[in-house]
Amino acid sequence: MSSLGELLARGNTKQISDEATRRLNKDPKDGEALLALARVALLEGNDSRVMALLQQAAPLADKQELALVRGALSLKRQDWKKAREIYQPFATQEPVRYSGLFGLGVSLLELGQAKEAREVLERVVAQAPPDPSFHLELGRAYMLLSQPRSAVHQFVLCLRLDPKQDRAWFFLANMMGSRGRQRRAESMVILGLSHTPESPLLLGLVKQDAASADAAPPSAPAKGVPARGLAPARTSAPAQPPLPVDVNSEEYPVALGTQITALIERGQAREALRRVREAQAQGVRTLGLKLIEGWACEAQVPPDVKGAIRVYEEACEAFPTHWMPRNALGVLLMRQGLRYGPDSTYTKDAIKALEEAVRCAPEEAEPRFNLAQVYFQGTRFAEAATVARRLVEEVKTSDPVIHGHASKLLEVLEHKLNKDKTK
Repeated sequence: MSSLGELLARGNTKQISDEATRRLNKDPKDGEALLALARVALLEGNDSRVMALLQQAAPLADKQELALVRGALSLKRQDWKKAREIYQPFATQEPVRYSGLFGLGVSLLELGQAKEAREVLERVVAQAPPDPSFHLELGRAYMLLSQPRSAVHQFVLCLRLDPKQDRAWFFLANMMGSRGRQRRAESMVILGLSHTPESPLLLGLVKQDAASADAAPPSAPAKGVPARGLAPARTSAPAQPPLPVDVNSEEYPVALGTQITALIERGQAREALRRVREAQAQGVRTLGLKLIEGWACEAQVPPDVKGAIRVYEEACEAFPTHWMPRNALGVLLMRQGLRYGPDSTYTKDAIKALEEAVRCAPEEAEPRFNLAQVYFQGTRFAEAATVARRLVEEVKTSDPVIHGHASKLLEVLEHKLNKDKTK
C-alpha cells in the first residue's frame, strides 16, 4: 500500500482521501491522515472543512506540516500578512523545508517586499528540486525589481518545466510589449495559447490588444517609427508643437514621419492621421508615410481596423514588390484571426498576405517568422514547421532573437506533429 507521502507527491486526491480515511478508521488520532484530508479539502476549495480538520489535527500532527497547510490556506485567502507570519520560521529551520520557504517568498512578494522575496526565492531555486512555480515567482520578483533579463530567464525556465504555465506566457508577452517588441509579444501569446487555449489571461491579452487605442505598427516602417507595444499605457503628456520642416528638403518625409509618430505615441492618433493625409494631398507619397497612416488607423479609439486594412492594401498596390506593406497587412489580419479563429477569413487572408511578403523578400527573417506563426494559427502545422525549421537553420547569427523564437515554435510544432503521428 502506498504511503500518504507518496500519494501526496503524485497528487491523486481520491487515493489520498481513501487511504487517509482507511487509516482514520483504524486510528482516529492519526495526525498525518487528518492533514492529508485537509490538503485534499484545500485543493477542492472547501475552506471550512480545512479549518475543521486543522483544528482536529493541531494536537496530533507534526508542527511543520501543520504550519505548511495553514500557510497554504492563508495564501489561498490572500491573507499575505498571516501567511508571512506562518512561513517566517521556515527561513531559519533545519533541515530546510522548501515549500515553507517558497510560501514565505510568495507572501513577501505580495506584500510588496520584492527585494526580500527575491533573496528567499533565489535560495529556493538554487537548492530545491526544479519546480515551475519556483521559477515563476522568482521571475515576478525580478520583474518588480526592474531586472528584465533575469525575469525573462526565470519565465523561460518555468515554461521548460511546464509549458502550460499561462502566467509565465502572460508575463513574457507583457514584458516584450512594454519594451516595444510587439512581434515577440504576439508570438508569446500565440505559443501560450497553443498550450493553454482556454487561458483567460492570454485570451484577455488578445482582446486587449485588438481593442487598444495605443497599438503601433507591426514593424518599423520608417526611420523614427518604433515597434508597437502590447497595449501600452497611455501617456497623459501633451503633444509638443511640431517643429517647422522645410517641405523642399530631402529629409522632409523622414522628419514628417518622426513628428507624426510622436503624435500617435502621445495618444493623438486623429491629429496624426490628419497630418498624414494633409502631407499626401501635398504630394508626399512614401511607403513609410503610408504605413504610418495604417498605424494611425489602428490607433484610433476604437481602432479603425477596416480603415487600416484598406490603407495597407493600397500600400501593397502602390509598392507591388515591397514586403513591408504585405507584412503589416498580414500581421494585422493575423491579430484579428486570433479573435475569430483559424477558419476565419482574417486568418486565411493573413496567410495570403504573408506568403506574398515572403515572395517579395525571401531572405527577410521577419515575414518568414510571421508566416510560420500564421500557418500555426491556421492549423497548417507541417507548413509552419517547414518555415520555422529553415529559419532556425539560416538566421542563427543574423537575427538571434527571431532564431530563438523560431526554435521554440519549431519545438512546439514537432511535438504536435509527432503526437499526431502516434494517434
